[in-house]
Amino acid sequence: MAPRRRKGNTRMDAALDAMKPYGFDLKLARKTVSELLKVYGGDQGWIFIEEGSYKLLVETILENQKPKPEDEEKVIF
Repeated sequence: MAPRRRKGNTRMDAALDAMKPYGFDLKLARKTVSELLKVYGGDQGWIFIEEGSYKLLVETILENQKPKPEDEEKVIF
């Protein structure tokens, strides 16, 4: 049986496929790609996302997963 062709944005599909080995949630990866595309000017931003085997995408996901100071539990003595 021939492989099925994906419909839609093949660049997004490739980005999501690249994130699978890292174990990132695909919804999170899709959301992060969309945010990066907004920052980098729409479809012209793909060059930055794809550059370096999606290094920017991986770094952005990891950065967003870091706890932010306002998210940390405050300890009162």
